[in-house]
Amino acid sequence: NAVTTKHSPPMLLLRSIKQKLQTSGFDLCHPIHTAWYNQMIQNEGLVEKGALQLLPEPSPSIVQSDEEPSYNAVLIGNTKVVWPSFIDWLAVKVKEKKRQQDIVCVGSAATHHASS
Repeated sequence: NAVTTKHSPPMLLLRSIKQKLQTSGFDLCHPIHTAWYNQMIQNEGLVEKGALQLLPEPSPSIVQSDEEPSYNAVLIGNTKVVWPSFIDWLAVKVKEKKRQQDIVCVGSAATHHASS
């Protein structure tokens, strides 16, 4: 079984993912195992209520030993840290939409004026 250290390829990939997500305001990025997640949502009754569905779990033959942590998924989320990035993104989208509307209005006025 491979040992997962902070310099192993999976952990380097996770660190890269975390850095990229943090620049977009997603400050929660943690390795998890889907079996843990599935057990938690079943214990909470969320599967039975239809609120959440179970995630696929890997075959036991590819799971690491009990001594080493085993992860097969990444939990990604955000706290209020996402809002500055979201507001900046939204401001850009609003400006783009306004610019498109201005172009349509100018084009329509020019077409109307030419046909008069």
